[in-house]
Amino acid sequence: MMFNRFFFNRGLWSHTLKQSAWLGILYFLVLLLSILISLNMLNDSYKNQRFHFVVSYFAEIGAGWPNVAMLIISILMGLLLTRYIQNKASVDFFHSLPLKRVHLLTTHFAVGVIALTIPLWIMAIIAAILSRQFEYVDFTAMQVLEWTIATNVLSLFLFSLTVFVGICIGQTILQGIVVAILLTLTVAIPKVWNKHLDIYLFGYSSRNQQNLNEDWSPLFNIMNASAKIITTLETCLYLLIAIILIVLSYLFYKIRATEKTTHAVTFTYFNPLFRVGVMFCGALFAGALSVSFLNDWTSIAYIVGAIVAYTIAEMIIRKSWNIYHMGFVKGMLGHGVVVALLLYIPVSNYVHYEAEIPSAEEIAGVYEGGNLSYYLFENEGYVTFPRVIRPGVLSSDPNYIQLVRNLHMQIEQIRPKVDKLQQFTSDYESVDIGYKLKDGSLIVRSYQVPSNAPEYQYYLAKIQQSPSYKIAVYNLPSLDHVSKPIEIVNLDRQEHKIQVSNKKDIKELIQLIKKEKLAIDNPDASLPNSSLYFLVESDLISYETSQSYYWDSSYKPLAIWLKKKGYWDQIITKPTDLNAIIVVRDNRIKAEKDTTSDQSLFTNAYNTDKEFVAKDKKMMGILLDASENIFDYNNASYYLKLKFKDGTITYRHLVQSQVTSELSKVLPE
Repeated sequence: MMFNRFFFNRGLWSHTLKQSAWLGILYFLVLLLSILISLNMLNDSYKNQRFHFVVSYFAEIGAGWPNVAMLIISILMGLLLTRYIQNKASVDFFHSLPLKRVHLLTTHFAVGVIALTIPLWIMAIIAAILSRQFEYVDFTAMQVLEWTIATNVLSLFLFSLTVFVGICIGQTILQGIVVAILLTLTVAIPKVWNKHLDIYLFGYSSRNQQNLNEDWSPLFNIMNASAKIITTLETCLYLLIAIILIVLSYLFYKIRATEKTTHAVTFTYFNPLFRVGVMFCGALFAGALSVSFLNDWTSIAYIVGAIVAYTIAEMIIRKSWNIYHMGFVKGMLGHGVVVALLLYIPVSNYVHYEAEIPSAEEIAGVYEGGNLSYYLFENEGYVTFPRVIRPGVLSSDPNYIQLVRNLHMQIEQIRPKVDKLQQFTSDYESVDIGYKLKDGSLIVRSYQVPSNAPEYQYYLAKIQQSPSYKIAVYNLPSLDHVSKPIEIVNLDRQEHKIQVSNKKDIKELIQLIKKEKLAIDNPDASLPNSSLYFLVESDLISYETSQSYYWDSSYKPLAIWLKKKGYWDQIITKPTDLNAIIVVRDNRIKAEKDTTSDQSLFTNAYNTDKEFVAKDKKMMGILLDASENIFDYNNASYYLKLKFKDGTITYRHLVQSQVTSELSKVLPE
């Protein structure tokens, strides 16, 4: 009798297993089919390849289906096993049994964990055994183990979250909706919160924070597991949160009133928190949308969003459309004050964010340039946490530090007014500043200043002429850690490339690339493209990467060296390689370039005076030289079609400033 009263009541275990076992079987079948089919397809597709398919981490196997299955089935398992407390008849029946609530919840928790864990580990054992059976796919048992542990922890997190929400919510459908919203908000809230700070904090930039905030979202990690490995730190974090949710589930279930079953929120003291949370999210989303569409009506959008959100929250709590009364207005005003404070305090003068310019004595190193998140930090497609600063990019030169501080103080003093709808167009220039302080902390600021504004260009010009700026923006420190051959690639035909493998030549080429970049008078963060670029693999950065250094045709010593060493004729596009160059005028504005095809220019100009066809070697050589470098495709005046003798066709741009007097006589107007 005592045996039946405690954790191993046969009837309860049997009922719970029958209720959820089919989900565990379905989970196993999805894992088995998706992973095995994917491995077999990869193995077959690589039979005729030169190299094997090397698995980076096991999460990329299965085309994402294992992740989707884990997400859906973990939540369904939580919904199914808490269904008994969401129905009036079933909750009365289970609570009338001679069992304590802790025994009921433990049984349902244990069955859910077992149903989610056993299929996963069986699949892991099968995959580990088969790791040596696939001839053209290479992965290890350790990779399978890492994937299994991470997936198991994530499924436990999702299951425990769903159970906890089920204890706080009295309706199964609403429980599922709330879980979906909470998971979605982990991606959406950081985005709209960053947008809020972007609007009201001068110098804050959401584009430098976006991926950093996504890193901690469980939904983002689950859905992108095949493109981004889940770290040990993240796995431990999810496990810790799952344990906390399980403990909270026991505490709240113990005090959950039976009569609150079918209520939207089972604990009345959660109602204010629910209202504030919904209002806060509604205001943030409305504010973020207003920036994209309304610009000057942001404050009104925040208020409207909060009112609509509060109305929805009240309807959910009361389960009625009839919510309008005097208490409704008072409640909305009271909760609105709390939301307003939550929105205002982080962007107020009390945080001293905008006025924080460190003194020169506090600064260990400084960066200034465009796209701070790319040039200052190491990243592999993502801005990861913790952020790692690229070696050699920060400058400790006191003169350069003072130049950057002068620019920063000038921007803070004038505070340029920026049109939020136009800030990322050519009307504005990005100014990103990063300070590494001697105490180890990092301060980053991002601004948009009007292009060609003299009050900023004076300071920007001094910075951009400094070697420290060029070293950072061209990533020259990577050139000191090259251990592999350098590839020279012809952009006209990227499959046409040669390698510089001689160690002496590599050293000489690296020094010439450095001198070329340091010799540029007014470098710009948007680097010029040319028909040649050098592909360099550096050991400086912690992950394997390649850096591209475009050849600047105005720097003659590099071209002379390439000719002297015999590389020039092997790689450059020459008139002898071509049958003809066709030139058409490109008068399209940027909006038209986004909506019309480039090929239509040549189609419309065919066999008319709107096209110029160069077939003699001299004229083709002039056109090739003039179109060698291009800084801004949007301002190109002419479009060139290069027709190679082997049938290949490629395109180049030509700006008006590069048109010589000889070319102006023949090019179409």
